[in-house]
Amino acid sequence: MLIPVAHGQGTTPRPANVTGQQSPVEPIVPDPEFNSALPSLSGDINAPLEPMSAFDKSPAPLPQVQPLPAPTAPATEAQLPAETLPDAVLPEAPELAQPLTPLSSFDVTPVEVAGVDDQKAVEIRYDTVVNGLDAIDGETQFRALSALREGDGKAANAAMIQARAKEDEQLAIRIMRAKGYYDGTATSAIETPPGARVRAVVTAVPGKQFTLGSIRIDTQPMVPPNLVDRELPLKVGDPIDAERIQAAEANVSLKLPQQGYPFVEVGQRDILLDDTTVTGAYTLPVTTGPRSSFGTYSTTGKLAFDAEHVGILARFKQGELYDNRKVDDLRAALVSTGLFSGVSVEPQRTGQIAPDGTEYVNLLVKQDAGPPRTLAGEAGYGTGQGVRLEGSWTHRNLFPAEGALIVRGVAGTQEQGRASPSAAPTPGGATGPSRSSPTPAAPITMRSRRLPVRSAFAGRTTLRRSGRSVSPMPMARN
Repeated sequence: MLIPVAHGQGTTPRPANVTGQQSPVEPIVPDPEFNSALPSLSGDINAPLEPMSAFDKSPAPLPQVQPLPAPTAPATEAQLPAETLPDAVLPEAPELAQPLTPLSSFDVTPVEVAGVDDQKAVEIRYDTVVNGLDAIDGETQFRALSALREGDGKAANAAMIQARAKEDEQLAIRIMRAKGYYDGTATSAIETPPGARVRAVVTAVPGKQFTLGSIRIDTQPMVPPNLVDRELPLKVGDPIDAERIQAAEANVSLKLPQQGYPFVEVGQRDILLDDTTVTGAYTLPVTTGPRSSFGTYSTTGKLAFDAEHVGILARFKQGELYDNRKVDDLRAALVSTGLFSGVSVEPQRTGQIAPDGTEYVNLLVKQDAGPPRTLAGEAGYGTGQGVRLEGSWTHRNLFPAEGALIVRGVAGTQEQGRASPSAAPTPGGATGPSRSSPTPAAPITMRSRRLPVRSAFAGRTTLRRSGRSVSPMPMARN
C-alpha cells in the first residue's frame, strides 16, 4: 500500500511505502468463556425467576493474560529514577538544648524619657463660632443642643471636630425649619489661625420666613359651632413656628374636655408650603366625639370603698355638662382620703342619650388601695420637761367608708395621756367648701409635778359618720 507523504522544505524525507499487515490482538476474555459466564435465560416470559443464590456464586477465575510488551524508547535524563540520598545529620546547636528563660526574670518596666509625658492624652482645643441664628432668636436653643458645645472645646483629633461640626449643621437647619425658615441652609468650616486655637464655625442663612396663608379645621358639627376655631389661637399671617402651633393644638385638647367633649382627638396637621407666596396652607383634623354629660360611676381594682361612696365625694350631679376640671377635683378628693396607693378616674361612653341631647358618661374609678394602718413613734428629752415618749396608731378605714380610728399615747416625766379619737367624713367629702375634714377629739392630758411613768391614762372616743356626732364614750381606766 502506497501512502503519499508531503515533504517540507529543509526536512528529511521518510519512506512512503508501508508493506505488510499488523498481527491481530488476542482478546482479554475469549468469546466462548464470556458466553458461558452469562446466565441462561428462558424463552417463556411467564416462567418463575431464577433464585438469587445462583448469582451469588463466585465467578470462575479469569485466566491471566500477559500484557503486550510496550515499545521501548530511549530513556531521557528526566525519566531516570532519582537517586535517594540519606538524610543529613546536622549537629545540634547548644543554645537550643538550653531551658527557656523564665518570664519573671524579664524587666517589664517601661522606659521613661526625661521631658516626655506619655500618660497625658493628646487633645485639640477649639472655639465654637455660630453665625446667622441670632437674628431669628435661635442661638440659645442651638447652644443648648450643640455637639461642639457638648464637647467642651476639646477633641482628640481634627476629624472629631469636623464630625461635630457636620452634626451642628443639621441642628441649625432643624432650628430654622422649626421657626418657619424652610429655605434655610447651613455650612461648617474648621479654621486654624496661625498662633491661635482652632475655630469651628457654623454659618446659617435663614432666608425668608413662611407664614400661614390659610387655616382650615376638619371637624364634626359642634355646640357652639365655632368652638374649635375659638380655642385654636392661630390666625392668618402668623409665622409657621412649630412651638407656637403645637401649643395652639394642645390648647384645643385642653379646652374642649372642659366644655362637654371628653373624647376629643386632635389629628395630624398638614401644612402645604407655597414657595411663590412664601405661605403655608394649614389643615387640622379634629375628632370631637359626642357632647357629653355626667352619668353613672363604676369602680375596679383593689377597692377601698364602692362606687356609691365615689358619688358622695363628687361635687357635681348627674346630667351636668361634662367638665374635666370637676373630674380632676374628684380625683383630688379620692387622693386626699389617704386610702390609695394609686387612683385614677377615666370617662367612658355609654351610648345613653340624656334629655338635653348629650350622651351620659360613666366615670370609671380604678382603685389601688394602700395599707390602711400607720404606726408612728417619737422620743425626746428636754431639760424642763424631762423624758417624753409619744406613739400613735391609725387605721384610716376601720369603719368603711373612711371611718378612721386613731389611738395616741404620751408618756413622760411630767406628762401622761392617751386619746383615741375616731371619725368619718361628712357626706360632702374630704376637701373643698362642702367637704369637712374629720375633727378628732382633743386628748385629755394630766399634768403633775414629777409623777411616775405608771400614772393613770385618761381619754375618750368620738365617732362621726355621715355628719352625725355620737356623744363621747368614756374609756375604762387601767
